[in-house]
Amino acid sequence: MPGDTILICGQTSSCRDLVAEALASEAGRDARQSLRPHAQPRTNAQREDDTHASPVAQLEAFMLADIVILVIDARDPAHDGLPGLLIRHHLFRRCGLVIAVTALEQTEDGRAFFETLRNEIAAFCMDREMPPMVPLAGNLSDPTQGHDKLAFYPSWFAGQTLREVLEAEAARSMPWEERPFRLSVSAFDRSQPDGPSIEGVVYQGQIAVGEQVRILPGGMLSSVGGLMTLARKAEDGAGHAALRVTLSGPAACRPGLILVPADRPCEVTDQVEATIAWFDDAPLLPGRTYGFNLGGQSASASVTKVKQAVDLDTAHALAADNLGPSAAGVAHIALDTPLAFDVETNGLSCFHLTDPVAGHVIGLGRIQHALRRADNIHWQALTIDRRRRAAMKDQTPLVVWMTGLSGAGKSTIANLVEQKLAVAGRHTFLLDGDNVRHGLNRDLGFTEPERVENIRRVAEVARLMSDAGLIVLCAFISPFRSERQMARKLMGSGEFIEVHVKASVEIAEARDPKGLYRKARAGKLKNFTGIDSPYEEPEAAEVVLDTSVLSVQEAANLLVRHITDSLQRR
Repeated sequence: MPGDTILICGQTSSCRDLVAEALASEAGRDARQSLRPHAQPRTNAQREDDTHASPVAQLEAFMLADIVILVIDARDPAHDGLPGLLIRHHLFRRCGLVIAVTALEQTEDGRAFFETLRNEIAAFCMDREMPPMVPLAGNLSDPTQGHDKLAFYPSWFAGQTLREVLEAEAARSMPWEERPFRLSVSAFDRSQPDGPSIEGVVYQGQIAVGEQVRILPGGMLSSVGGLMTLARKAEDGAGHAALRVTLSGPAACRPGLILVPADRPCEVTDQVEATIAWFDDAPLLPGRTYGFNLGGQSASASVTKVKQAVDLDTAHALAADNLGPSAAGVAHIALDTPLAFDVETNGLSCFHLTDPVAGHVIGLGRIQHALRRADNIHWQALTIDRRRRAAMKDQTPLVVWMTGLSGAGKSTIANLVEQKLAVAGRHTFLLDGDNVRHGLNRDLGFTEPERVENIRRVAEVARLMSDAGLIVLCAFISPFRSERQMARKLMGSGEFIEVHVKASVEIAEARDPKGLYRKARAGKLKNFTGIDSPYEEPEAAEVVLDTSVLSVQEAANLLVRHITDSLQRR
């Protein structure tokens, strides 16, 4: 099993130690030393004391390990966590799960216990592959036990030893050194006298001097001029966690790219189907933008479709249009830029989903396959581009995004601002929250997923209008920071101004020009922002218009001045 990462997880540290000692007795070395840092076992006490991120770290170690040994203590009749682990293995791993049952000598009939447990697991797995099981018995306090590898197994057991089972599991996959070479670039230096050099983490495989390589996702070709670990020269890149590759000839590279053999490349795509485990308190929603990190590569991602949720107690598929806290499911994901991936490489198929504002990990996933529809859709080259359209109008395009509570004054101020810009000869268009719901978004309601989709569509329309060279005024409650951040990212640098039209709920409710607050208070209008649906105030808006102290004219004049100054600076 050279190069394989083994994760030992179980209910008690003593049982995990027994498994490690059993492996050591067969291998002639301490097997625990072969565990890589991310695969260190945790105790129950550590799990209980862990922070919110601990479930993420635990599942990530489970997903990235080549082989997982699940240790069951026969003294615990409940087998806590066993069904969940089996389901997670089915969802997030391809193979490499082994069950070790310990402390059988402390049961009334160890053999009967083991066979009963085997039958229970077989029934639970049903049409899914049954993981191999090995019974262990022994007492680590006996100093002579480690000298006899058979002492770790009950006398009635005539099957394969634990190490033999692990070797059989490892043999199901291609040997580490024979797998296609995969390196995630962490540094690039073009100033070296021997040629440009790349440093990065090797996920698997080996590469040789003189071999042709490809830098993905762009596809640039080069060849290997030299190889060196951080400590010493290397004939090839097999087995080294970090490697420096000197390239022959010029090359364009940067951190976050993937180096592969030219004849055994990864796939590259911007749409995938993936299995996702969700950890955030807020649900995973189609249309909402998240950070996406895969093997050192980064992109913005949005779920285009939740195919199904999965019951983590029964493994049954459930109909769903989102994933709630601590849920798992299968979804389609669209990326804003193509990335390289390899479903056979843990480091290039397992990814993080991150909060687009705070940046912390809120989901983990494993890519199942690319969506082929991405291969059939291409950008059409247009002769007249956005720069020429803007030049024809003699102005610089801009998106002015006005957010605030209902009744804060967004539409009124936006309407007056557009009038003033029109008088100044500017070409504009006003997208208003109520107006777009009469046409483009007439099929959407006001639940959180529908609000997210509402803003996603409007942001895309605003980008198209910006491409047309217009100054686009957007007046929408847009209650969630993540969607406003998504809209900002769609636009070019300096082409987005966030405007917080600020008014307290009390002031907005006192105005109530449309009678909506009154209906919401009476329970006749559900999911109303500020009453029974949250509003997340901007944290760093370019402009704040406090309409509790500013008149509509004053607010409009301030915003027009800011827009004019912004256009002049550009």
